[in-house]
Amino acid sequence: MIIRARPKYFSLAKNQSAGLRNDNELFLSSGRSSLKFLVEQFSRFYRIKPTVLVQSFNCQVVLDACLEAGANVILMDIKLSDFSISYEDIVSLKPLPDMVLVTHYQGIPNSEYVKIAEYCKKKGIFLIEDLAQTYHSKINNVRVGTLGNVALHSFAIDKPFSCFEGGGLELLNISVGFKQKLSDEYASLPFESKFKTETDLAKLELFNSITCNAEFFKSFRNFKSVGFLVEQGLSVAFIKYFIGLRAVFSLFEKIYGVLSSFKRAGRIPLLKLCDEKVAEVSRQRACYEYEGREVENLERYLLKFGFEPNHYLDSDVHWNRYSFIEQTGLLIELLNSSGIEAGRFNWPTPLHKNKPQSHSVTWAGKLENSEYASKNIVNIPIWSDFFQNFSTEA
Repeated sequence: MIIRARPKYFSLAKNQSAGLRNDNELFLSSGRSSLKFLVEQFSRFYRIKPTVLVQSFNCQVVLDACLEAGANVILMDIKLSDFSISYEDIVSLKPLPDMVLVTHYQGIPNSEYVKIAEYCKKKGIFLIEDLAQTYHSKINNVRVGTLGNVALHSFAIDKPFSCFEGGGLELLNISVGFKQKLSDEYASLPFESKFKTETDLAKLELFNSITCNAEFFKSFRNFKSVGFLVEQGLSVAFIKYFIGLRAVFSLFEKIYGVLSSFKRAGRIPLLKLCDEKVAEVSRQRACYEYEGREVENLERYLLKFGFEPNHYLDSDVHWNRYSFIEQTGLLIELLNSSGIEAGRFNWPTPLHKNKPQSHSVTWAGKLENSEYASKNIVNIPIWSDFFQNFSTEA
């Protein structure tokens, strides 16, 4: 059994030398930090309060990052066909936004990616590609992360590549002046602490261990509580033993959760990643090879139990979490009973339904697709022995 999604390439990269670092990539402490830094510097360079178009079916931290950077935000609905914004909705906006954030959801490329990129270029709109959950997917043989101005990456635990917490900006097609501004401001940022770097890499190692099929701890649910134990300098052996004491550990998780709820959330920090984390991400990227066997077996599993798999014409989807609409909840129950932690993880509440709302946030239309997707999306982790070895004859 596995818990949600986990990095496929962490174990493969252990004996891999670090790949070449991309000189056009800036590594920060999280995906949200990267977005906040970008929007902030865009505002300063162009001396405007930018308006950023973001889909409402999204992670709360995306909205937080834009607001903390001082931007106005327009929330937009999605297409249910690819869980991303539509070309027609962008074109219909008046006045035009300064920045558009296109999310390629869980490996699914926006089906209108090329049209959106061409329109943004024509109208002078700065296009950010959210690749937090996507790597090397293609639409009509065009790879995502090639046509936008900047690609946004996240290296959190449930992303294609992970250093536990981290993010980055890949500078693709931007003016020389703005690129220099970003590079100069990035160089002046402080580094993440050595303690944070070491404990995050230790958490990554532990997470990989306790969520593998051979050694899964069924009492384990909230990794923040386990991360707290790592930060206290406790040994991996003791932490595993403690997690195994289900009743005691469950009580600890509840107490930790209550105490954490009183901790006031701070502003998103702007910090550079240390070389050790960058090297970990680079090693994993160097191991990347998408075979799709797990996905093929997962789709056979779905068909066996009467669920219709996804079909994306003209797309080469490199899945992170296999995701699609299923209204009954029966598939989640089926997968959970088989030891697969499927659920409505990304994202159960659209941004326009979160409270409180800022006066800097507006939205276009009723956003009905965003609400529908949040209620009925199913996210399935695919990197597991279960789907590698699944047979319809089993």
